Amino acid sequence: MAGGRRVAVWPAVLIALGVEAAGLTAVAVASYLTETDTGLLRWVLPAVVAFGFAMIKVGLDLNRPEPAPPPRSARPVRRGRTVGVAIMVLVLLAGTGVAVGLGLRSGFQLLTATQDGVDRLAEPVKVDRSGLRFEVREVVVSRDFTRVRLAVANHTGNTVDLPLYRNCLLTADDTTAEASSLPLRSRWSETVPVGVTVTGVIIFTAPLPADATEARLSFGTVFRHGFDGPESVSITLPLS
Repeated sequence: MAGGRRVAVWPAVLIALGVEAAGLTAVAVASYLTETDTGLLRWVLPAVVAFGFAMIKVGLDLNRPEPAPPPRSARPVRRGRTVGVAIMVLVLLAGTGVAVGLGLRSGFQLLTATQDGVDRLAEPVKVDRSGLRFEVREVVVSRDFTRVRLAVANHTGNTVDLPLYRNCLLTADDTTAEASSLPLRSRWSETVPVGVTVTGVIIFTAPLPADATEARLSFGTVFRHGFDGPESVSITLPLS
């Protein structure tokens, strides 16, 4: 009877762990490069695929001919687990993998600020501030963050810097959120050379109020490598 046969479960477990680790790493890298968490299913799928590969290993072991029994005088050989026990171990491993994937997804979202959200910007905003042309394209509000996607074109006569740390704020009603300067969150090039358009995403460390009808994006200081351009910038954003 197949259920009574014994298989070596640890090779299957190691295969499952390797496939799951590789899959979760690939999902994390893809999520970071595409600036999205890539959906719930992809974080769970590595555990399912790993379980499938482990079961293939068990199936291959079952199809191998059983070795001849050792002589009575030979030293006893350590035997494997029964197929039923092996499957239970792998199912438990798959369930643990699903839980790990969901936990990694939550941690990844917090670390990179890629939580699912809603675009609250009523319409794209384009303004010119003394030769700096700003275009705000998205204001995505999630559970813990606000993501602002914008472009800045420098039509002044000198390079300007728009740093985030303690310089870039987003305000709405009684909420003021600071821009995050962590490298895994905001994707923003602070330096804007002459004649260049810089596009990026700024992560703010708080969500906007649900009932706010407008927000204000501001750079407290524009660092100019010359005399052209504004000293500071404030942009009003209509919200839906």
